[in-house]
Amino acid sequence: MQIKVPRQPGQSARTTILEIRFGEMTLCAPCLKEGQPSLKVWAIQAREQLPPKGQPMILWRLLTTLPVQSAAQAIEKVVGIHGDGRSR
Repeated sequence: MQIKVPRQPGQSARTTILEIRFGEMTLCAPCLKEGQPSLKVWAIQAREQLPPKGQPMILWRLLTTLPVQSAAQAIEKVVGIHGDGRSR
Protein backbone atom coordinates (compact mmCIF):
# COMPACT_ATOMS: atom_id res chain seq x y z
CA MET A 1 0.00 0.00 0.00
CA GLN A 2 1.49 3.35 -1.01
CA ILE A 3 0.75 6.48 1.05
CA LYS A 4 1.86 10.08 1.20
CA VAL A 5 3.32 11.11 4.55
CA PRO A 6 2.80 14.83 5.20
CA ARG A 7 5.65 17.13 6.21
CA GLN A 8 6.30 17.29 9.94
CA PRO A 9 8.74 19.31 12.03
CA GLY A 10 12.21 18.13 11.04
CA GLN A 11 10.86 15.80 8.33
CA SER A 12 10.10 16.39 4.66
CA ALA A 13 6.90 15.12 3.06
CA ARG A 14 7.44 11.77 1.37
CA THR A 15 5.74 8.85 -0.33
CA THR A 16 6.27 5.44 1.21
CA ILE A 17 5.10 1.85 0.93
CA LEU A 18 3.43 0.05 3.82
CA GLU A 19 3.40 -3.73 4.13
CA ILE A 20 -0.02 -4.94 5.32
CA ARG A 21 -0.51 -8.04 7.47
CA PHE A 22 -3.71 -9.22 9.08
CA GLY A 23 -5.14 -12.12 11.03
CA GLU A 24 -8.01 -13.25 13.22
CA MET A 25 -7.58 -13.66 16.95
CA THR A 26 -9.69 -14.23 20.06
CA LEU A 27 -9.46 -12.05 23.14
CA CYS A 28 -10.42 -13.69 26.42
CA ALA A 29 -12.27 -11.74 29.06
CA PRO A 30 -10.05 -10.18 31.76
CA CYS A 31 -9.70 -11.95 35.12
CA LEU A 32 -12.16 -9.58 36.81
CA LYS A 33 -14.78 -10.39 34.14
CA GLU A 34 -14.25 -14.17 34.03
CA GLY A 35 -17.85 -14.99 33.18
CA GLN A 36 -17.88 -12.83 30.04
CA PRO A 37 -17.53 -14.44 26.60
CA SER A 38 -14.42 -14.21 24.46
CA LEU A 39 -14.33 -11.62 21.67
CA LYS A 40 -13.28 -12.41 18.08
CA VAL A 41 -11.23 -9.56 16.55
CA TRP A 42 -9.03 -9.03 13.51
CA ALA A 43 -5.58 -7.51 13.89
CA ILE A 44 -4.09 -5.42 11.09
CA GLN A 45 -0.51 -4.19 10.95
CA ALA A 46 0.72 -1.57 8.48
CA ARG A 47 4.53 -1.28 8.53
CA GLU A 48 6.77 0.96 6.48
CA GLN A 49 9.11 -1.17 4.36
CA LEU A 50 12.01 1.25 3.88
CA PRO A 51 11.91 4.20 6.30
CA PRO A 52 14.28 7.06 5.52
CA LYS A 53 17.55 6.90 7.45
CA GLY A 54 17.27 8.73 10.77
CA GLN A 55 13.46 8.85 10.75
CA PRO A 56 11.14 6.60 12.74
CA MET A 57 9.45 3.77 10.87
CA ILE A 58 5.69 4.03 10.43
CA LEU A 59 4.04 1.16 12.32
CA TRP A 60 0.28 1.13 12.78
CA ARG A 61 -1.54 -1.67 14.60
CA LEU A 62 -5.30 -1.84 14.51
CA LEU A 63 -7.88 -4.12 16.13
CA THR A 64 -11.38 -4.35 14.72
CA THR A 65 -14.48 -6.44 15.23
CA LEU A 66 -15.23 -6.05 11.51
CA PRO A 67 -14.22 -9.19 9.58
CA VAL A 68 -11.03 -8.96 7.49
CA GLN A 69 -10.89 -11.79 4.96
CA SER A 70 -8.58 -10.26 2.33
CA ALA A 71 -5.74 -7.79 1.84
CA ALA A 72 -8.21 -5.43 0.15
CA GLN A 73 -10.41 -5.43 3.26
CA ALA A 74 -7.38 -4.81 5.50
CA ILE A 75 -6.30 -1.85 3.33
CA GLU A 76 -9.87 -0.51 3.44
CA LYS A 77 -9.71 -0.48 7.27
CA VAL A 78 -6.31 1.26 7.31
CA VAL A 79 -7.53 3.91 4.86
CA GLY A 80 -10.69 4.39 6.92
CA ILE A 81 -8.66 5.11 10.07
CA HIS A 82 -5.58 6.90 8.74
CA GLY A 83 -6.74 8.26 5.40
CA ASP A 84 -5.39 7.40 1.98
CA GLY A 85 -2.53 9.87 2.02
CA ARG A 86 -3.85 11.89 -0.91
CA SER A 87 -3.64 15.66 -0.83
CA ARG A 88 -6.92 17.38 -0.05
